[in-house]
Amino acid sequence: MTVVYGLSGILLNHRYDFNPDYQIYVTEFKANLPGKTHSTVREIKNILESINTNVVYKKHYINKQGLLKVFIENGEVVINPETGKGIMRYLQRRPIF
Repeated sequence: MTVVYGLSGILLNHRYDFNPDYQIYVTEFKANLPGKTHSTVREIKNILESINTNVVYKKHYINKQGLLKVFIENGEVVINPETGKGIMRYLQRRPIF
């Protein structure tokens, strides 16, 4: 019982330092989009499948900085079309807390 109360006290005292329900995962990758300004949904889905097969595509657009921003379920993907470098951020439920 002491261990349970100790852990719950630590988690409650530090609840603003981290989210006890979700964890943010970040994945960096390299995509094959050499300087393309417009990408089709099929091309984007192929890129997402090569990164992670469990990603669900929602929609995409190109922002003012020229970066391709893709909305996925529980996260986002940002790809620089000129360099092909991308980063994927998504939330996943913590199994224990």
